[in-house]
Amino acid sequence: MEIHQKVISLIAWLVCGVYVLAALGFPLVYVETGSTAVVTTFGAVTGYLENGLHLVIPFAQEVHHIPTRLLTVTTQTSAPTIDLQEVEAKVSFQFSLVPAAAGGVFELIGDVSDVERVILDPGLQEELKAVTAKYQLDELLGQRDKVSHETREALETWVLNALRARGLDKVINVGSLQLSNLAYSQVFQDAVARKSEAQNKVPEAENTSKGIIAQAEAEAAEIMRQADADALTIRVNAEQEAKAMQEKAAQLKEHPELPCYLLYKKWNGELPAVTDGSNPLPFYDEACRGAK
Repeated sequence: MEIHQKVISLIAWLVCGVYVLAALGFPLVYVETGSTAVVTTFGAVTGYLENGLHLVIPFAQEVHHIPTRLLTVTTQTSAPTIDLQEVEAKVSFQFSLVPAAAGGVFELIGDVSDVERVILDPGLQEELKAVTAKYQLDELLGQRDKVSHETREALETWVLNALRARGLDKVINVGSLQLSNLAYSQVFQDAVARKSEAQNKVPEAENTSKGIIAQAEAEAAEIMRQADADALTIRVNAEQEAKAMQEKAAQLKEHPELPCYLLYKKWNGELPAVTDGSNPLPFYDEACRGAK
C-alpha cells in the first residue's frame, strides 16, 4: 500500500514538472537525425546541439534547426553558348552542411535558405554561363554529362572561394549536379532543320554533278572522235587529190597533146562572136601549140 502511494506521488510530481516546463516555454529540445541545432543566447550564437534530447534555458536561449543531410536543389535557368544561342536548362544539384560548422554558417550567412540564396544560386548562375559559353549548342546537347561535370567542379570552387571570403573554410559540400530538359530557341531549331536539309541534299547534288561531268566527258569524247574522223577524211582526200594531180601531171608530161585533144572534144564548133581578126582561135592555138 505504501509503495502504491509512492508511485502515485511520483507520477503526480512528474505531471507537475511537465506543467512547470510547459509554463516555462518547453526548455526541452529534440534534435532529429540528419540535422543539427544552433543555439543562440540573447541573439548571439553560443553553440550547437547534436542529435537527441537537450535542455535549454527558457526565454534566454533559442534553438535553430539546421538540416545537415544531403539536400537537393532544382532550378530552371538559361545560359549562352559560344555560337550566341540561348539554352534553357533544368539544373539539379545536391549539397550538405558540415554539422560542426553549422554555427559559423548560421552566424555569418544564415539558415539553409540563406545559403542557397547567397552562395549556391549566384555561383550556379555564374559558373554555368562560363561553362556553356565554351560550347556550341549542338556540342552542348551531345556532351551533357561532360558539361554537368565541369559545372559541378566550377560550382565547388565558387562555393569554396565565397566561404573563404566570409572567413569560413570548406563547410558546404557540393554533391552531384545534372543538367536536364535542355531546350533552345526556335531560331536555332530552324537553323538545325536547314542544316539537316542541306546535308540530305549533298548526295543528290553529288550524283547530279557526277552525271553532268560524265555527260560532258562523253560529249567531249564524241567531239574528239568526230574531229579525228574528219581529220582522217580530209587527210585521205588530200592524199587522193595529190595523187590524182601527180598522175595528171605525169600524163601531161608523157602526152603533151592531151590538152589539145580535151579542148577539141569539148568545143562545140562555134567561133567567138567578137575577135580582132588576127587570130579567131587564140585559145586553141595556145593549147595545141605543143601538140603540133
